[in-house]
Amino acid sequence: MIWLRIASYAKQNMSQAEYNVFKLTGIKPMYSLYRRIYMSNQNGFIFKMSTEGQISITPFGSDISEGTGVNVSEIYITSD
Repeated sequence: MIWLRIASYAKQNMSQAEYNVFKLTGIKPMYSLYRRIYMSNQNGFIFKMSTEGQISITPFGSDISEGTGVNVSEIYITSD
């Protein structure tokens, strides 16, 4: 099992489209992950991690403004 933590601030305005933020190398998840993370009652982002290790964020409800904090914590089972 691996613990992954993403804690950063948006470096640009993010419209409601999918953004590939980075790709894991070496240790990849056995299953894909999909989670809705709420930043307020109606706004947030969808966090996805593919079995290939690609991590993406898709805002929903409204755009994410530059400088907004993004914080994700996940535990996953490795494919190895």
